[in-house]
Amino acid sequence: MESFNKIVYVYHCNLLKLVLVFTKVNKEKEMTKFNQVTIVNIRILGYTNYLN
Repeated sequence: MESFNKIVYVYHCNLLKLVLVFTKVNKEKEMTKFNQVTIVNIRILGYTNYLN
């Protein structure tokens, strides 16, 4: 179980690094897309919480 958590942690760290590099490369265009998706996801989460 501990090794699995370590793998997940390393995976997330690498994913975060990748995202940071990606956003540096395509800062303007991609960040607006990313923000739109995040806002939509937050709205969906808020809506489902409201229904519950």
